[in-house]
Amino acid sequence: MSRRTNVSFQDSLSSVLINDNFKMVDLLDVIEDFTDSGNSAQNPVESDLCRMLSLHSVHSNTSSSSSALLHDTAQSEDDEEYRKIGAGACGVVFNQIGTPLAFKVAKAGYEADLWNDAKMHTAIKAAFDKFGGTDLHSFKIPQFFGYVPESTTEYFANHPKLFQVASEECSDPSHVLISERQLIEKYCAARIRPIALQDAANKDCLVRLYLGSLRGRTIANFFSLRNFKLHLNQMDELHLDVETLAHKMGSALAIMHWAAKTDARDVEFALGSSVEKNALSIPLILEDKGTDKPWYYVGPPKPRNQDFSIRTTELWALDFNQVQPITLDDDGVAKAINAVKINDPYFPRPHGKSIIERRAWNAFVHGYAKMSYRILGENDSRHEATLELPGKFLKGLREAFATEETKLRGS
Repeated sequence: MSRRTNVSFQDSLSSVLINDNFKMVDLLDVIEDFTDSGNSAQNPVESDLCRMLSLHSVHSNTSSSSSALLHDTAQSEDDEEYRKIGAGACGVVFNQIGTPLAFKVAKAGYEADLWNDAKMHTAIKAAFDKFGGTDLHSFKIPQFFGYVPESTTEYFANHPKLFQVASEECSDPSHVLISERQLIEKYCAARIRPIALQDAANKDCLVRLYLGSLRGRTIANFFSLRNFKLHLNQMDELHLDVETLAHKMGSALAIMHWAAKTDARDVEFALGSSVEKNALSIPLILEDKGTDKPWYYVGPPKPRNQDFSIRTTELWALDFNQVQPITLDDDGVAKAINAVKINDPYFPRPHGKSIIERRAWNAFVHGYAKMSYRILGENDSRHEATLELPGKFLKGLREAFATEETKLRGS
């Protein structure tokens, strides 16, 4: 039985020119005819997971918390309730219960990092809104609703419960909640499954996509959906459309490189659910005001009329606090390559031994190249050297991972 895929990227790749110096075929992994003679039948848990995690699938959430959100979700300040849903290097994230809002509160000493997160978030969001609209290239960036510096004391006075929970533990508006029970049943060892199912922390699910790793396995001793890593071999087991995910990831990285002009350092890619939004986001790109304390208040509108009972699975790019600007030259390419190397293995790796690794890499290259030249080709007056940068990045990435593989074999 042939390996299933929803999108065929291989037929036309060899004839596509990146530019005069780089042919697409030179950047791809070779894929020979492949037939899988094994049994590809899925059990009910795997079938449910495939359905819930497939891009653009629509599913219902019938919990009491979601049914309460079918009408206006605006709350009075006295009624606001918050709960911790995650933590990162620079902040702790809280959800305002009954809304899609998340508040990332900076840890002590990380105020500049959180401000950088907000600046890069708005710059990347503007680039995504311009170039990421077509179905094959579509992905999600959380809406940006506002920024509240520590000096804005009246905001915290008006939201005392947020101040209280933040003080006990020490955001980006994102809402990622996907198939918690199915993931626990599939990848959690049977002996700790009841504990994991009852853990309140597992109500908040973030499914990170590790297209560059084959190390997924059953979790034996500890299980958390707040930091669940879905590896390429697990995606393959679930018959997820890996090539489309890789293509979208390549498109997203190209937008961050050549439209937003950033290195995409430490950006995360996750599957999450989206609902219809009626809230107004902030239509701007933040810039520093001064050098000592460059941050300032930008202040959030209230979301309303969110229907949380119907959700659509989407690919999200998250967390921009370590992102840095790049120049459109060889130095910028080197910075972008280094950012991929030091990040978690979200992006596919070249030189893979398995068919799924090679297909993922080739789809990633295709998405990256197409989006790169769509962006850079908008300006016909650009110097030819600029048009060579995407090819240099992909070639440099292949060489970097080949060198890394050689070192691993020699150690």
